[in-house]
Amino acid sequence: MRIGLRLSSPSSVNVAAAVLSASLVGCGAGTKDPELTVQRPFRALHVVAEGPCAKLSAQAIGKRRFVVFGDTGYELAYWNPGDLLPAAQSFVEIRDGKAFRNLGMLDGLPKNVGGYIPGDLLLGGSSLDNGWLLRATTHYAPTGTGVLFRRSWHGYAWQSGGWAASQSAQVVRYPLAAKGLPALPVETMCEPYDEGLRFVPSATATLPSGHVMIGGTCQAKKHIRLRNAVALIAHGRPSTNSWRVERLPETDGHDGIVNLAIHLAGPREAYAAVYEPFKSIAKRIPYLAHYDGKTWSITSTPIKTGMTSVAGSSDGTLWVAAGHELWKRSPTKGWHTVKLPRLLFAKPARPPTLRVTAVRVFAGNDIWAEGAFRLKLEESDGEPATEARASVLWRSTPAAHVLYCDPRKRAPKGLTAVDVGDER
Repeated sequence: MRIGLRLSSPSSVNVAAAVLSASLVGCGAGTKDPELTVQRPFRALHVVAEGPCAKLSAQAIGKRRFVVFGDTGYELAYWNPGDLLPAAQSFVEIRDGKAFRNLGMLDGLPKNVGGYIPGDLLLGGSSLDNGWLLRATTHYAPTGTGVLFRRSWHGYAWQSGGWAASQSAQVVRYPLAAKGLPALPVETMCEPYDEGLRFVPSATATLPSGHVMIGGTCQAKKHIRLRNAVALIAHGRPSTNSWRVERLPETDGHDGIVNLAIHLAGPREAYAAVYEPFKSIAKRIPYLAHYDGKTWSITSTPIKTGMTSVAGSSDGTLWVAAGHELWKRSPTKGWHTVKLPRLLFAKPARPPTLRVTAVRVFAGNDIWAEGAFRLKLEESDGEPATEARASVLWRSTPAAHVLYCDPRKRAPKGLTAVDVGDER
């Protein structure tokens, strides 16, 4: 989907003060996790970051909050089979509503000439001591394989004040009580449904207690588009050495190539969403399934399109990102949509085209949501106007400064903290 939004420079907004990226100063990597517990009732979302970065994502390691920013590489205009997508990202830490560039948190990670880490980044862990980082590098697949992309995963674990590469790749994200789980039997998981299919994972959720859920689909080795989707959930339990594999119900009406999102609320409660990534929002089929500790069943919702992300608060509220909307299901008030703040640096198009791509909940009720849109960049320094992917990041707690993201600048200056005053 390509839309025309025109970007406004931060200087053209009614700013009270502009604090450049030099203020994103380092604080020692060895400091203790800050005491951050956001339990206040949800009232509204606030813009935390915005700009022509293809990725603006909220992630957490224990009580520490991070904003991952940069380029996903999918804007490559001319590509050949086998080419590496030039994804490049970095991250800053958020404390008390302000961003800090902690250089020690980047130790041990590869960096390009712009100071960005090559690849698509994901961070996690119950504390920094057992923190993990995944870096995915993506190539356009060679001709004839039938696969559009070929991804490689690189895992890192936090050790002695820096990141150390791990040979176990995605297994680094498993909690300690799940380290005994074997590798997923991806070549044989789909045999009960079709011997010619292979399991391709697309979502992982864990609990500190050791529960792990991995969702994905059965696909042909050459990624041939199947008529109907076969979506599976592999459930690993604490201190076990095997996986329980179950098929999600009623996915036959979906396109054979789907993505999953999982929210693991507890050992006996989980939700799974299924959506077709290669279909327009209007044509995606809504799907949400609930796990009660024994079986999966379809959950009825008023949502009319595919759901790309699902999360939950400690009070039982369920959050769902779906198309142009963010939904919440309150234990007392049921389903309703959440009002999204207007963009600060881009003029919205008509009709609205902003997509809500993800929702995350940390520390019980610290809610973050991610959005994506397209915009036209104005002429700058003699360069012609161009169209680019852009993102916005919202949070349930107001930020001291809004972060303006520009991936055309080196990583240390890729984020600029801007005080927009009454504009919010």
